[in-house]
Parts: sequence; C-alpha cells; structure tokens
Amino acid sequence: NTDNNTNNNANSGSGSTGGLATYRCGAHEFATAGLVQAGALALEPHLQVFPNFARAVAEPERGEVTLAVQIDLDHRLEKMGRLVELAERWNGWVSVAVAMEQSAKALGVLGESILAQPARLHRTSFHIVYGDISPHPINHLRNLAVDAAQTDLVLLVDVDLVPSPGMRS
Repeated sequence: NTDNNTNNNANSGSGSTGGLATYRCGAHEFATAGLVQAGALALEPHLQVFPNFARAVAEPERGEVTLAVQIDLDHRLEKMGRLVELAERWNGWVSVAVAMEQSAKALGVLGESILAQPARLHRTSFHIVYGDISPHPINHLRNLAVDAAQTDLVLLVDVDLVPSPGMRS
C-alpha cells in the first residue's frame, strides 16, 4: 500500500496531505487544492491521478479488509448509488478509484454524495483519475484502488457487488 500522509487533528479545519491543503469534514479529509495542479501524479500523458481526494480519517485495525472498487462517474452517475449501497452493506473499508474527464458535474456528484451520506461512507476513501479516459483505463483504476487501500488485505470487487450480510466477518 502507498503511504497516505494525513493531518491527524481531530477537529474540523485545515491540515496537509502530501503537500496539499486539506479540510476535515466529519469522517473525511478533503484535499482543497484544485484537481488540475502540478502535484498530480501522471499515469500516462493523457491521465493524471489525484489520490485521496477524500480520505477516511479513521484508522483501520490490524487484519481488516478493504474492498477496492473502480467507477466512471462521467458516463455512469447512477454508479454512485451502487457504491453507497456497497459501502453500507460491507460496513468496512472501501478504496474507490473514480474516472472522470475533468467533469465538474461528476466531481459535484461525488462531493455531494460524500457529504450527504457520511455515516454510510465513513470508511471510504476516494481517488480520482482524470483526463482523456477513452478507452476506459480500468487497469490503472484497479491498481490505484488497491495501492491506496488503508489495509494490508484487499479484495478487488465490481461496484455492482452487493455483499452478503456477515461477509466482512
């Protein structure tokens, strides 16, 4: 897993994540710098990565499992509802790589969903891949979701998975 630097201040306010300004709101820490910035990681010339756009503030316990998921919000906004359902049923750690073509609408849906459902997404971290996502960079997204997981154990799943009750235990 990658090293996820965070501000561990328990109060709402500003902090720092990998050199970026952050703001804590409930169970998440948001990077407040613009998506298009020099500090973004380059996967390929047409793709950039913004890891930990919204990172779960809580820390997992040893032996917990993270579900790694990838979604495309530019073309499939309804997938956000499926993700919320998955996170709620899993009730554990989730690492989500989100593809978007610098779409303000997709970014708005993502931010609103996180803020509107803090109890359902409190252990979910979001990582953005943006740029020309045609063809869909599925392998980059999967790798990002796995690499950014906050636990050592990771289960790569499709966003349409609906975990059975008790699957996490």
